[in-house]
Amino acid sequence: MNKLKYRFRIWQQIYPHLSGIKRWYIGDISAEIVNRILTMLFPVIYGVFLERVILGRNKDYLTMVILGYLILQFAKSAVTVFQKNCQNKVNYTVSRKVRVLSLEKYFRIKFEAYSSFHTGDIKMTLEDAVNKLASFQTQFYLYCLNYVYIIILAVIMIQMNWRLAFAAFIFVPITFFLDHLVSHSEKNVNGILNHNDASWAAWLDETVKCWKEIRINQYEVKRKKEFEGFQVIDETYHSIWLRFWVTRVLAIPKIKDDFVMQFMLYFLGGILIYYNYISIGVLLVFVQYYGMLSDCVKEVSTTDANLQSDMPHYDRILEHLGSQENMYADGTLMPDQYAVSFENVTFGYPNAETKILQDVSLRIGAGDRVGIYGESGAGKSTVLKLIMGQLEPDAGNITYGDVALKDICKAELYKRIAYISQEARLFQATILENICLGNEGASMESIEEACKSACIYDFIISLPDGFDTKIGENGAMLSGGQRQRLLLAKALLRDADMYILDEVTSALDNQVEKDIIDALKCIPKDKTVIIVAHKKQFLGMCDYLVKIC
Repeated sequence: MNKLKYRFRIWQQIYPHLSGIKRWYIGDISAEIVNRILTMLFPVIYGVFLERVILGRNKDYLTMVILGYLILQFAKSAVTVFQKNCQNKVNYTVSRKVRVLSLEKYFRIKFEAYSSFHTGDIKMTLEDAVNKLASFQTQFYLYCLNYVYIIILAVIMIQMNWRLAFAAFIFVPITFFLDHLVSHSEKNVNGILNHNDASWAAWLDETVKCWKEIRINQYEVKRKKEFEGFQVIDETYHSIWLRFWVTRVLAIPKIKDDFVMQFMLYFLGGILIYYNYISIGVLLVFVQYYGMLSDCVKEVSTTDANLQSDMPHYDRILEHLGSQENMYADGTLMPDQYAVSFENVTFGYPNAETKILQDVSLRIGAGDRVGIYGESGAGKSTVLKLIMGQLEPDAGNITYGDVALKDICKAELYKRIAYISQEARLFQATILENICLGNEGASMESIEEACKSACIYDFIISLPDGFDTKIGENGAMLSGGQRQRLLLAKALLRDADMYILDEVTSALDNQVEKDIIDALKCIPKDKTVIIVAHKKQFLGMCDYLVKIC
């Protein structure tokens, strides 16, 4: 009963994603039903061949048998091709929709919650778990159909001979019991492998990003041991899982069906033939139907076992899709002006002993150039995160014009804000693709103008591939200054209402810093500019300064 409830819970997640492809889903189910009916007709052909042609020595039926067999095989092949096409349509569509929905949900969580996720968890959710969920729809209807066919086959077998049918039914509950027993152990092993895979993926992502530091600081030996540790866990538990899988899928069915049941059915059938209860043809046809029944029972039992074994994957995606914890409650309003006010704002990070901001009040008018400075750790970047709604104050109010920040639609607000930080990332794409990320419909003329304003245009056109130059992961092919100017060009292209820069020149030389200051002076006077910097000389372009203590 618990498994049945669990199945319906999974189905509830899949069903909404079948919109637009229900005809393919119905086609898939219909093809499966037709296939089963065609399969059930084969024993009839075999029975006619044995009883009429072989034992009855009547050659008149031979043509009918051959023709019937060929028609059934051709029809079955055609239906199977159609079914596979339907399955691919459904599986790929559901997989794509669920994967996009899962990714969108990651984009809607609170900013402070991102620290609780790592690359491995996200990879396992978007790949392994989504694939399991997407293929479940096929598994679900097959599970139901198999129960129907078990009943139909049981009725046919009882009508053929109740004695043989009774013998055939003995091992049905045993099959379910053994599969359940083994799959329970499989589930535990899969959980360990799932966790190890997620941790391994996160470790690999971190190592690739930090390979320079690892080599320079000679961490290779330590990282190699960690890598081998993941491999040992994977190898050990995969071997354990393989033993369980072989036992459940190969060993138990082989012993039960090919040895015990085949021997018992033929032995008992021989006795029944000897006493004229059945004919040889009936026995052979009965064995064919028993094979079908056994396959159905095996599929139902295996599906139950796989459900239990794969629960770590299902739990991962169901928890992600169904959880409302850490979800961002977005507003619906938009500000009429980009004048920001702090009214007695207090904020402290979780587990911190003291508040980083205490009763702070300030006002930044629309079109102002404001510089924020202070000692390291004073809370300068925290002020910016509060302005952008990445953090929520513990007390006090933050407003844009007359609209409270908590009531503003952040998705629309971020379209009007251009944010650059020292840690801002560039993507492993071309220069043009990186610049246009915030404004994909920009004209080439606008792109070139933004690059000239950011003092990066001459460098770009000097490259052999120009704007089509690939810059590597996070701009690895660029210098620090080139990287920051490219980020600035991207921000200028957005034509935002507010520009926020957080320590963008802290690691740059004086000339590059001067170029960026000149570029910032190109921002129209009606745009709000907020700059955080350690160096007060970089803030010389600002209308006024705010010190955070």
